[in-house]
Amino acid sequence: MKGCCGKCSNGIPKKERPKEVKIQRLFTHLYDPEKPISPSVIGKIARRFFNKLGIRKGKCQNSIKLFHRYLATKLLRNGVTLRYISEIMGHISPESLNPYIDADIVHLRECGIDISKYPIGQEVFDV
Repeated sequence: MKGCCGKCSNGIPKKERPKEVKIQRLFTHLYDPEKPISPSVIGKIARRFFNKLGIRKGKCQNSIKLFHRYLATKLLRNGVTLRYISEIMGHISPESLNPYIDADIVHLRECGIDISKYPIGQEVFDV
């Protein structure tokens, strides 16, 4: 593991900051630690890591939204309410989470309708 990754995973970035900087953000601006960095910068950093690691190449989603989707899905699977997930992710409305959790197959199956009592002819499946 490279130094920067190891340091990040151990929570050292906050420890390495100058004592006079009282800031709560994990990610800070390169030249002005008190200035927040924009979400687009974080996205560019994530894409750069994906490219350097050689993963999710091509038309696959390779941005910070991938982490949003993972976080939202993981929280939902652990029983966290949509309202709370939207607060964590900085969304105003829980409905705005739909793009992130649309692939949550576990909860999608819960919404499915059992059609086992209704026979379906083979001709429906013949394409």
